[in-house]
Amino acid sequence: MVTLNTRITERSKPSYDSIEFKYLIDVPRCDCIFGSAKERSSGKSLLFLVFNHKGKIYRRNGLSGTWIELKNDDEYSSVRERLLQAIADKGVPCYTTASKFHLS
Repeated sequence: MVTLNTRITERSKPSYDSIEFKYLIDVPRCDCIFGSAKERSSGKSLLFLVFNHKGKIYRRNGLSGTWIELKNDDEYSSVRERLLQAIADKGVPCYTTASKFHLS
């Protein structure tokens, strides 16, 4: 018998202050950015959806296959700051889904 403890405790919560974005995908049609980040302290990968016009950020929960909104102001601000820093530094690969081809 295998038992999984999926309850998030304070120790297992990601530290958003120590994340580093690895790549970003801009989705202009939805005015959102998909980002992959890594938590420096644990090495865990984290996925984020940032909706610019709605001012909301979601983190992927792989165990339950869902997206969880970051409602805590400190968590939201930390992720937003790290994202803006990654964009400003231009050291993170950035991709877009905007089509550059016009096929008829």
